[in-house]
Amino acid sequence: MDMLINQAGAFTSTIVIGMSAGLLYDYYRAVRAAYKLRKIGTFIGDVVYWLVTTAMVFGMLLWGTWGELRLYVFIGIGLGALLYFHLFSRAAYRVFRLKFYIIHRTWALLLWTVHWLWMVVTYPVRLLLFSLSYPYRLLGSIVNKTGGGFKTAWYRLVGRRVERGLGGLRRRLSRLVFWRKKKDD
Repeated sequence: MDMLINQAGAFTSTIVIGMSAGLLYDYYRAVRAAYKLRKIGTFIGDVVYWLVTTAMVFGMLLWGTWGELRLYVFIGIGLGALLYFHLFSRAAYRVFRLKFYIIHRTWALLLWTVHWLWMVVTYPVRLLLFSLSYPYRLLGSIVNKTGGGFKTAWYRLVGRRVERGLGGLRRRLSRLVFWRKKKDD
C-alpha cells in the first residue's frame, strides 16, 4: 500500500510538472505578444524558454520522482500539459496579457508625468532665456543688416586680443601635457 501511495504521488508530481511547463509557455506567449518580438527575438526567447523549462522540469523530476525516468513520467507530463491547455490556458494567458498591459500603461503614465514635471520645472528658465535672448537676436539681425563693417570693427577692438590670449593659453597648456610632442610653430 505504501508503494502505491508513493507511485501515485510521483505520477501526480509529473502531472504538476506538465502543467507548470504549460504555464511557462503561456507566460512566454504573453511576453512575445506584448513586446512584438521579431525573428531574432523569437529565436532568443525560444532558446531561453527551453533552457528554463528544461531546468525546471529536471529539478521537479528530481524532487517528485527521485530522478527516475519511466514511461509514466512522460505520460504524466503529457497529461499535465494537456489538462493545463484545456482547463487553464485561456484564463492564464489573459491574466498574463493583463499584467503586461498594466505594466505598459503604468510606464507610459510615469513617462508622461516625468515629462510634464520637467516642462513645469523648466518653464521659468525657458521663459527667462527667451526674454534675455530676444534683444540679443534683435541686435544680431540689425548687425547682419548693417553688413560686415560692424564685425570688422569688433574684431579689431576685441578679437585680436582674445586670439593672442588663447594662443598663449594653448602654448602653456601644451607644455603641461608631457606626452605630446612639441610642434614647431
